[in-house]
Amino acid sequence: MTTSAKAALPRASACPPAQTSRLLALYGLVFFSGALALVYEILWMRRFVTLFGATTPAAGAVLAGMFLGLCVGNWVVGHRASCFRRPVRGYGWLEIGVGLGAVLVECFLRLFDLYYPQLYQALAGHPAGFLGVKTLLVVVALFASTFCMGGTLPLLSQALTVEANHLGITVGGFYAINTAGAAIGAISVPFFWLSHFSVAGSYGVVVLGSLAIGAFAILLDRGLPSTAAPLARETRVAALPRPASVLPLGFLAPLAALSGAWIFILQISWSRMFAQVHENSIYSFSIVIAALLVGLAAGSGLARALLRRGWDARMTLGAAWILGGLIVGWTPRIFWGLTDGLAYVNAPGGWMAYGFRLVGLSLPTVLLPSLFAGMGLPFLMEMAGRGESGAAGRAIGRLIAVNTLGSILGSIAGAFLLPSSLGLWGTLLWMGVSMIVVGHLCWGRRLLRDWFGVRRLFVYGLVAACIGLGNPGQLPRTRIRTGQGERLLSLDESSHGIVAVVETGVSRRMKLNNFYVLGGTASVGDERVQGHLPLLLHPKPRRVAFLGLGTGITAGAALLHPVDRVTAIELVPEVIAAARDYFGEANLRVVGSPKVEIVSEDARNFLRGSGRRFDVIVGDLFVPWRGGESALYTLESFAAARRALAPGGLFCQWLPLFQLSEEEFNTIVATFLDVFPQATLWRGDFAPRDPAIALIGRFDDAPIDPGVVERRTRELATDDANSFLAHPAGVWIFLGGALNPQSPRFLRAPRNQENHPWLELFGPLHHAGTTGGPTSQFVGRQLEAFLQELRSEPLAATSLARLGVPQLQWREAGAELAASSILTAEGKVSEANQRLGQALLGLPPELRSALDNSERPPLPGGR
Repeated sequence: MTTSAKAALPRASACPPAQTSRLLALYGLVFFSGALALVYEILWMRRFVTLFGATTPAAGAVLAGMFLGLCVGNWVVGHRASCFRRPVRGYGWLEIGVGLGAVLVECFLRLFDLYYPQLYQALAGHPAGFLGVKTLLVVVALFASTFCMGGTLPLLSQALTVEANHLGITVGGFYAINTAGAAIGAISVPFFWLSHFSVAGSYGVVVLGSLAIGAFAILLDRGLPSTAAPLARETRVAALPRPASVLPLGFLAPLAALSGAWIFILQISWSRMFAQVHENSIYSFSIVIAALLVGLAAGSGLARALLRRGWDARMTLGAAWILGGLIVGWTPRIFWGLTDGLAYVNAPGGWMAYGFRLVGLSLPTVLLPSLFAGMGLPFLMEMAGRGESGAAGRAIGRLIAVNTLGSILGSIAGAFLLPSSLGLWGTLLWMGVSMIVVGHLCWGRRLLRDWFGVRRLFVYGLVAACIGLGNPGQLPRTRIRTGQGERLLSLDESSHGIVAVVETGVSRRMKLNNFYVLGGTASVGDERVQGHLPLLLHPKPRRVAFLGLGTGITAGAALLHPVDRVTAIELVPEVIAAARDYFGEANLRVVGSPKVEIVSEDARNFLRGSGRRFDVIVGDLFVPWRGGESALYTLESFAAARRALAPGGLFCQWLPLFQLSEEEFNTIVATFLDVFPQATLWRGDFAPRDPAIALIGRFDDAPIDPGVVERRTRELATDDANSFLAHPAGVWIFLGGALNPQSPRFLRAPRNQENHPWLELFGPLHHAGTTGGPTSQFVGRQLEAFLQELRSEPLAATSLARLGVPQLQWREAGAELAASSILTAEGKVSEANQRLGQALLGLPPELRSALDNSERPPLPGGR
């Protein structure tokens, strides 16, 4: 439309005040409905992941099930929208249906939970079939609620306008408000809902919110006109001429599907991109998702404003997608530069400063390109308006249904296909190129025939610039410390993340998503100790399970014991391959050993569903605040481990104290003691700054027999990295003491549960944005003060009641080693040597000789 045509648009009279107030009230309901929809989605995802496991296929099944209901709801309700004489009232009943359907979800899930072990054992050997059953359950459980969600926008469209005309303006406003509400909903889950309510409490309040929105809409309908007198009739929209770019659904459907697919592929890719530089908490992910939704809402609002000023929908849509595609294609370079080559995001000053740093990083890399991508749907709505009487709801329903179908395909492609085929940077680059190309196609057939026209050459130049500047082949996908002589040996990218193996001199490390180190050859002795200690405490460990494989060094230690079968459960298949190919010598060829079974599965689901029983179960060091991993520190996970123990069995859970505050430590221990009241605490090393601690509980709460430990050390095959373990004193130096469930520090500590995920909520607030000093980590002198209290506790009626003078003396020697380690780190060498001498005097001569000859004695030093 020309400038003169725009100026000639007549102005219409304003709506009556009463009708305007009701319209604003309806906008408010739509805003809160969008917020609650995102809260539902996040809570459903948490609930299903708890049941299905924190695997990418399980998460994909949940998304596909949710969006299928939305798609069908849009199509069916949209097709019947013209039959509703009171569409606002119908909208209210749909909102009530969302709430009532949400109540049914929990009923289905409890039924599934009851029969899960039988299903697991029947279908575990058929992963595709099991995934199909899970997807079917999601569809059945969520269909009623998501169907009603999907039908809300078509009915609102019918309430706004009878004729399918200028839908981008009338319905686009509702879409923008709804998306803005979704952004608030995404950010509110960790910052408000889960922090102030339990998971179940949050869900209950959200259900009541849906019922309240529905009831209010029904009351609001009493003062609104029927379909024959729509809300938007007296607005400025009525004065606009019919859109020039009206196109049939056959042309718009592919564009709508592409728009939905792009959004979800970009959402997954941006989340993976930020996972390389932030602490991977629920807060950080909510900030990224909120930035995306704010961009979509802003883009929808901007598109609506341009349409109200008479801009041509098709030409403006093409320009928006071209600009958005250019930014998306350049995102790898922009992000690389802003993070100084994928350096870990930090901002001293606490989590608030850290959060603002993430927001600033997301503005140019997420919010800006999503703004241009978000302009697509309102422009497509505008082009779908054909002026048919009563067709507004049907047109919107079909368009949103196709868009949702594209979202399903995009989520599958973004989660499963593109990471392994194109990689993170390649996915962003080619999404940008595809947006530029499709945006160019929107400009019409005449331009398509003009192969050498100025505008076409301009677009060719943009594609070339996008590929040239955003070339992913020149950007590493993990940070390499070349200044320290580090080089990349292997990098494998999949739906689970980016697994890299790096080497510095003779030392190798495995990393997941750039910063999470899964172990390395420099700490072979420490990692094997994490397997040796629990096995040496069991009289006859024949069946052993390791929750987490990593480099395989800890699990490999079991091969030095007289075991019959070792089962290692690892979530990430690429980690298994890296452990086999690059850490075989350090892990004693554990991957491929005839005694070892490697299971690629979520550890909680394996314990809960497999029905197997083990003599010893060893939980690896897990990041306390990461969603899938923090659940392994919950009461439910510890209880599942206890149920999986054979009579006389023991469970060992290692804790990374360098990632825990004292409050978080107390929470984990208190939760563990609720399941294993006779638990003991053991050191994993004597590192002053980054120690590991083990909690060990027994199935029958029987006392530890020193005679068993002495016999088991004789049965242990030679381990050159830990030769001191050939003497029982080498075991007892690691003993901390018996934990007292009645201790005030544990009685008042909150329990970490699936319904109260305190670690996931408070861990990032304690650690992100800090320098990792003693105030944020339970290490050094803080830890030793606690262990001193533990050693002063009486041993009668505890699992250490059978210990004699030698074992207690060796424990004191271990405490002296730890004190010497701390003094060494503080630069007090003379005092450190004095304490070291006292420690050695408390040990038998043969153990002192073993420590002198050990490749890695447990003496003062860091990890």
